[in-house]
Amino acid sequence: MATWAPLAPLAQLALLALLTAVLAGCSGRERNAGDLYRAYCARCHAADGTGDRRSVGLYPELDLTASPMVRAGARARGLLYRRISEGYGAMPGFADRMETAEIQRVVEYILRLAQGKAGR
Repeated sequence: MATWAPLAPLAQLALLALLTAVLAGCSGRERNAGDLYRAYCARCHAADGTGDRRSVGLYPELDLTASPMVRAGARARGLLYRRISEGYGAMPGFADRMETAEIQRVVEYILRLAQGKAGR
């Protein structure tokens, strides 16, 4: 049994590492794109991306579904990411409220909005 004694601390560390990884994956911290969009974007851009009807007349860029940049699709991912993270014009930046992966998910969600597929 003396030969197992040195392995016990290694086995404990391996088990601890495994449990940490499992618990990190179950933390519930990952927010899906739809939830993020509703929390940070829908107030101005509307749930369907067409823009708040009270404001879109003054600010047509609120209509994401008609935005040339959004309609450019995958080619505009980088610019969309930057506008969401840093802000643009009256729109605030969200880098301090969303993680990189979350902003990337919102970009993909917005691109689907322009195609009429978001939330389906």
